[in-house]
Amino acid sequence: MTHEQGGLSRARRAVRHRTLTPLAIFSASVTYILRHPANRAHRFQALSHAASAWWSYRRTGTPLLVPIGRHSRIRVRPRLLSFGESVPTYGNPPDYWETTLLTSVLRPGDVFVDVGANSGIYTLLAVECGAEVIALEPGTAARGLLLDNLRLNDCTDRVRVHASAAGRQAGSTQFTLGTHVLNHIVDPSAAAPAPNDALFPLARPTGYETVEVVTIDELVGDRTIMAMKIDVEGFEQDVIEGAQRALREHRIGYLQIESNDLSTTHFGRSAAPVWSILRSSGYTLHQLDGNGAFIPQPETPCTGEVIAVAPDGSFWSRLETSRWPGPR
Repeated sequence: MTHEQGGLSRARRAVRHRTLTPLAIFSASVTYILRHPANRAHRFQALSHAASAWWSYRRTGTPLLVPIGRHSRIRVRPRLLSFGESVPTYGNPPDYWETTLLTSVLRPGDVFVDVGANSGIYTLLAVECGAEVIALEPGTAARGLLLDNLRLNDCTDRVRVHASAAGRQAGSTQFTLGTHVLNHIVDPSAAAPAPNDALFPLARPTGYETVEVVTIDELVGDRTIMAMKIDVEGFEQDVIEGAQRALREHRIGYLQIESNDLSTTHFGRSAAPVWSILRSSGYTLHQLDGNGAFIPQPETPCTGEVIAVAPDGSFWSRLETSRWPGPR
């Protein structure tokens, strides 16, 4: 891995791993912008653009329109100390290798399930590929942004938005308010806020709302899903347990899942059951390095985005015939 690629990986780990101090977030954001592959020819111009976006939103409070993918746009509320909200202004596409993987594999007519869709970055990229999207976003504020961005891009008819969280069984649960992209399901058995929530004000909830919980198996029935993204702030085990029939039948071509310590922070458990369920269903676990190469993962994957691939070969066949810029 080159110095540039290593820098991008370190920046992503810092913000994904929730190193929630102002200096750490600022430093990781600057590194991410300078190392982003899409910014190679204009690194400092990209940094200047991000700084301008921060200042503009701080001064006016007006969301910015930012390009996403080939021809989509997204409304962004960039905050200097909130990486998740600002990342669309840092490089197009954000999460460069993971979003490029999605757009390389998806074909018109495929189904993509976006679990934790937030404002819709992955959803909009999937729509550009001609895929049908099932987007789950339980948070009222984030779902409002998602619906606004779908209307902005005139694609509401191609996305089924569910005001629900995905879990191991249908029901309801509590969901935090006021922490923007860090909002998450609350463990009802927790006696006090998670220790890490006190590290930085942006991580402190201002309240809670009751949200519906559905299972992926109930939601998709017997349909085949080409790709699924899971970004649920530590609730991954419940999502996976609610998708076990589709996983056993290999009807999910690949999954992208965050690997970090939030399952411990928010729920007091490790992520080991997630990887065990996937492996017992025949899925292989990988991460993408700075060149886009697939790196097989150990029993406990490294921090970052994990790509779980079904054993039927459909994913690799798609990749082989795509414009994927990384090694095959």
